[in-house]
Amino acid sequence: MPRTTNVYLLIAATLLAVLLLAALSAWSGWRLASTPAQQRQLLDVRVLAAEAHIYLEEYLGGDGEETPGAIQARLDEAARLLAVLAGDRTQTGVSAIDDSDERRLLQQARHALATLADLTRLRLRQQQESAAGSSLDRRFDRAFDDFMAACKALETRLHQGTTAALRNFVLAQALMTVLVVASFAWLYRLLRRRDHRAASIANEMAAAHAEVMQGREQMQQVNARQEAMLALSRRLQSAIGVEQFSQMLLTWLCEQQQAVAGVIWLSRQEAGLRAVASWCTDTLARELDELANGEGLVGQVALTGQVAQHAQPPGYLHLESGLLRAAPSHSLLLPVRYRDVTVAVLELAFPAAPDAEARAHLQDVMETMAVRYYMFSQRDRTTNDTQRKASA
Repeated sequence: MPRTTNVYLLIAATLLAVLLLAALSAWSGWRLASTPAQQRQLLDVRVLAAEAHIYLEEYLGGDGEETPGAIQARLDEAARLLAVLAGDRTQTGVSAIDDSDERRLLQQARHALATLADLTRLRLRQQQESAAGSSLDRRFDRAFDDFMAACKALETRLHQGTTAALRNFVLAQALMTVLVVASFAWLYRLLRRRDHRAASIANEMAAAHAEVMQGREQMQQVNARQEAMLALSRRLQSAIGVEQFSQMLLTWLCEQQQAVAGVIWLSRQEAGLRAVASWCTDTLARELDELANGEGLVGQVALTGQVAQHAQPPGYLHLESGLLRAAPSHSLLLPVRYRDVTVAVLELAFPAAPDAEARAHLQDVMETMAVRYYMFSQRDRTTNDTQRKASA
């Protein structure tokens, strides 16, 4: 067979292989891009179901602030979000789940949510018969546990799918690079002298290797951040009360972002702010654990809802160890907002100014915690109102 024909056949085979690997890479990239939004959607579903559960128990316990409409609205919203994942509805930025195993788990979650919604309506109709410990109450608790377990199983499957997609993406990129470079090397051997050909191949291989390693490192960083967020969510599930929840969250944030000190302030609306967690500072031990709205930098951030970053003013904060005494150089104040209302303020001190990526990561983390701090804020506000009425 003529050499020219062999060249054409090699080029055709190379193009076919590149197209196949590009298709695999595109599918893996699409999966990596779509799965985080699906995971956030599923997390929102769990939060809505938990809110509905809490509101139902408070309503049945005689809390006049919660209404059956608010409870049903959260269950309806959770059902809508699951319908988006199933492809029955559309939502910008969220694609439907197409994997057969994941769709099976999704159907189980939808069925469990429908059962939970039916029992919720039944408990609302039969308030006297659905007291704690009753048969209906036990059925409701089992339905809620089944729904949470179904969501957890789906989350695990999505994470496994993301890991497999990342592996396929890296493998496809590496194979395409090797295939293309090998093809060029073969053509260079036909058209160039050996010394020039060897230098060109070495440069191409070095560039390809650097690109693959950079892409792999970036994917590993994304995967590590997702795993860290999932691990944080699992750790925070065991927290009891706003103080323990905030202390665990603040400790994790300071360790992740290398902050040297920090405080989380819970907004109580018109009652001002209260420090609920601190890191490497004695804010909670001093007479500085409460602030009025608009008081100081923290109060201004809570009032305006704007992120504030400042160079360290003299005398603002000092850290001491057995041998050293130093002051951080920058502070970052980040409002946590839910429905355009500040529900908490995160205050961190850094040895150097945090970059835009660090600020964006902190903001993303705190946005996922906004619903929880809204619930803590409402609960703290209710407790303060009750104590004030009792003292009056």
